[in-house]
Amino acid sequence: MTPSILQSRTGRAVESARPGGVGRRGGSRAVWAVAVLVAACYLAPAFLTSVFQLQVLTVTFLNAALTVGAVLALGYAGLLTLSHGTLYGVGAYITASLITDHGVPFPVAFLLAGVGGAVGGLVLGMASKRVRGDYFALVSLAFTIAVYELMLHWDAVTHGASGFFGIPVTSLFGVQLSGFSAGYYTCLVLLTLTTLFVWRFSRTFAARAMLAVRFDDFAAESMGINAFFTRQLAMALSGALAGFAGAILVATAVFVAPGNFNLLASFNIGLWVIIGGMASIPGAIAAGGLITLLTEEFRFLSHVSVGLLGVLVLIAVYTRGGVLSDLVADRVARRHGRRLTSEAPRA
Repeated sequence: MTPSILQSRTGRAVESARPGGVGRRGGSRAVWAVAVLVAACYLAPAFLTSVFQLQVLTVTFLNAALTVGAVLALGYAGLLTLSHGTLYGVGAYITASLITDHGVPFPVAFLLAGVGGAVGGLVLGMASKRVRGDYFALVSLAFTIAVYELMLHWDAVTHGASGFFGIPVTSLFGVQLSGFSAGYYTCLVLLTLTTLFVWRFSRTFAARAMLAVRFDDFAAESMGINAFFTRQLAMALSGALAGFAGAILVATAVFVAPGNFNLLASFNIGLWVIIGGMASIPGAIAAGGLITLLTEEFRFLSHVSVGLLGVLVLIAVYTRGGVLSDLVADRVARRHGRRLTSEAPRA
C-alpha cells in the first residue's frame, strides 16, 4: 500500500472521528430530527393550555442549557467541578444587583453576568495547576460553599437570605423577556444558542486539545499543548455560559435567592452531564432536560426520585459513557483506532 493511499484513507478515518462527525446519511437524519424537534418546541405554546406546563418547559430549557455549558469543563477538559451552579448564581446575582440597585440596562447586565461567570471559572480553574481529579472536586466544593455563604450573608450586596424580589421587567432589543410565553421562548432561544456554540466549538482544535488534556495531560504537553491554559479556557467558557443562563433566569423569573444556587444545584448539573455521556451534547440536553421535566411532572414520585436517579447513574456506568454514549471520548475514539490499525501498511 502506497503512502498516498494510506494517507487518504487515514484522512477519511480522522474525518469520521471528528467530534460530532457522522456519515452523510446519519448526519442528514440527525439534522432533520433536530429540525423537527426544534420546530415542535417553538410551536408548542400554541397547543399548550396549561400555564404550569409552560413554566415546566421553561425550567427544562434553562436546565438543559446549563448542562450543555457544563459539557466543556466536565466533558471535554475532564475537570470534576461541583461549582457550575455557583457560577450560574454569580451571573444571576450580578444581573439582579445591577438592574435593581443600580439601574443598569439589562443588555449591559447580561454581558457583565457572562464576564462574571468567566472570571469565577478562571479563579476556580487556578486550582487545576496543582490538583487534579477528586482533589479538584474538593476545591470546587469549598468554592461553592464559600460563594453560597457570601450570597447568604452579604446583605448589602446580595440582600441576604431573602434575595432579590420585585426585579424590574427586562427587555432585550425591545422584546420583553418576562411573562409565561416570553420566558418560554427566551429560555428556548438560550438553549438553541448555547447548543450551537458548544457544537461549533467542539469542532475546533481547542476542543480536541481539551480532550487530549482530559485523557493524558502529560502526553498533551509533550505535543505542545499548554494543559493549564486549556483547562482555564474550558472553565472560562463554561463559566461564561453559566453566567448568561443566570442573567436569563433573573429576566424570566424576576426573582433570585441563594437557595437556587446551593451545592445540590451544582451536584445535579454535574450528574446530568455524566448521565448524558460526558462530552455528548445530545446526551446533556436529554439528561438535563428530561430529568427536569420528569421531576416537575411527576412530583408525586418525589419520595423515590433519588432511587430513580441512582438507577440512571448505574445505567450510565454500565453502558460505558452515559445514557447517550460519549461519542467523542469513547465510541468514536475506538472506531478511529480500529480503522488506523486495519489501514496500517504490512511488511
